[in-house]
Amino acid sequence: MIKRSRGAADKMSKGVQFLMKKNKIDVLLGNGKLKAKGQVEVTDKDGKTAVHEAKHIILATGARSRELPNLKIDGKTVIGYREAMNLPSQPKSMIVVGSGAIGVEFAYFYATMGTKVTIVEFMPRIVPVEDEDISKELEKIYKKKGIDVMTNASVEAVEATKTGVKAKVKTATGEISLEADVVLSAVGIAANIENIGLETLGVKTDKGKVLVDKYYATNVAGVYAIGDIVPGQALAHVASREAIVCVEAIAYNEKKYNHKPAVVDYNNVPGCTYSTPEIASVGYTEKAAKEAGYEVKVGKFPIPLPVRQ
Repeated sequence: MIKRSRGAADKMSKGVQFLMKKNKIDVLLGNGKLKAKGQVEVTDKDGKTAVHEAKHIILATGARSRELPNLKIDGKTVIGYREAMNLPSQPKSMIVVGSGAIGVEFAYFYATMGTKVTIVEFMPRIVPVEDEDISKELEKIYKKKGIDVMTNASVEAVEATKTGVKAKVKTATGEISLEADVVLSAVGIAANIENIGLETLGVKTDKGKVLVDKYYATNVAGVYAIGDIVPGQALAHVASREAIVCVEAIAYNEKKYNHKPAVVDYNNVPGCTYSTPEIASVGYTEKAAKEAGYEVKVGKFPIPLPVRQ
């Protein structure tokens, strides 16, 4: 299964490489770092460095699994989402910490294959960014599938054992101990903004994100940022749209483009959680709409799931 998924990903990667070549885009493999105004230093795998100059530099370094102080990812007993896609063997049991999209997707995936899964969520409900009704329905479905769901709970400590891992979990009624083969940390992402030269040029950041204007320009002329390293939803289609707006704004300012680009409306971004059934949403939740002062009408349409023969 993993071999097939990695093969599909490799095929897509090669397709992107082809598009780069077709559009005459030079690709430099290595670690990039802001060196000076208009300069990026690239260090290749052999340790050789070269400085490249450009009038415009766009930072798009993405993100990685966020680590909690008491839940350090070691790639073996405590894993992140990348390791979860490449485990050498299927674990018999798994504790998933966090129930955002990443957490509930992997929980469903492994539970479907037969792994005993326990979800530990700090908030009062799973998928907390969705409507409360959606959270309740998904929790009922997951429990029917045999997934244990613990809300208002937090993993306080994790220790390796001979057979796997033991986790101390704080709940509303006290502390309990859970054992499993592995713990999946799915508590969000952290932007990759370290060691890329932000301090060298004085690029401003706040709460682990690069600060930009509505056209993704930083406070340093000629330096821009898009994707997971700027405030907003950390989604691939969001990053793509931000990139288009950023480049069109650069072209417009240089009088190479006739139309000033429309800014991204972050309340109009569709999101999807790939569980079964899937969750799809866009815009305000019911609660957020009411808090924003809107009068809300709610429509509910039960859709029966198809019966598999």
